[in-house]
Amino acid sequence: WGEQTANHARKIQNIPKEKIQILGTPRFESYFKLRNLKINSFFKFKYILFLESTLPSESKILPILDKIISNNVKFKGLKIIYRPHPWRKSLKIYKEKDFKNIIIDPQAKKNYLKKNFSSLVQPPLNYYPSLIKNAEFIISGPTSMIVESLIFRKSILLLNFKLKNFLLSPYNILKNFEHFKGIDKSSGIIKNRDLSNLEADLLKCFQNRKKISYKKVDLHRDYFLTEKCKNYKNNLNILINKILK
Repeated sequence: WGEQTANHARKIQNIPKEKIQILGTPRFESYFKLRNLKINSFFKFKYILFLESTLPSESKILPILDKIISNNVKFKGLKIIYRPHPWRKSLKIYKEKDFKNIIIDPQAKKNYLKKNFSSLVQPPLNYYPSLIKNAEFIISGPTSMIVESLIFRKSILLLNFKLKNFLLSPYNILKNFEHFKGIDKSSGIIKNRDLSNLEADLLKCFQNRKKISYKKVDLHRDYFLTEKCKNYKNNLNILINKILK
């Protein structure tokens, strides 16, 4: 994907440096081509996108978020699109009727309500660009969609709170999972370290959404996912021909 995984290949898999090439991934090739284009939104209202991880301890903040959106005039007119992870490791679910301002992402809603979290469920990739790009900003647990949101240069509230007697809290995952180390250093990311600061951090993220330096965000993201993604097919073809010569 980028320099980070090249480092992992050298240090963890003991692959010689000269045997490693950074290409990115074809999964995100279209994202780079779409990020500067106007894409129609799936929704007729402005929204904050809440992205859940596979270990959805962070979904517990949904009731808190609902109250914040209801009571803070800064967020008037905004809704939260809650996207449960399709392969989540928890069967606890929420119902839309319990909230005023939270909508379960329609693309994931059917499987979520049925508690169908099989890894055989593969959401279509062409759905994500509009969902991410048209969000006012992103709330995210520790998930690879942080990188996808950085492709679209979105302001991100990264959940980083601790949970008593739970090893897989957002804090512990971001601290100890190798592939997340350093992801929080982007100028587009604000970390929520304590739920008592959630409202203040949401406001910071909301205010930050129009102040992001694309250059700084791209430079940071490039370490995790190279810009070469946008020419993946051509770069792969060149590399194969070079190797075969």
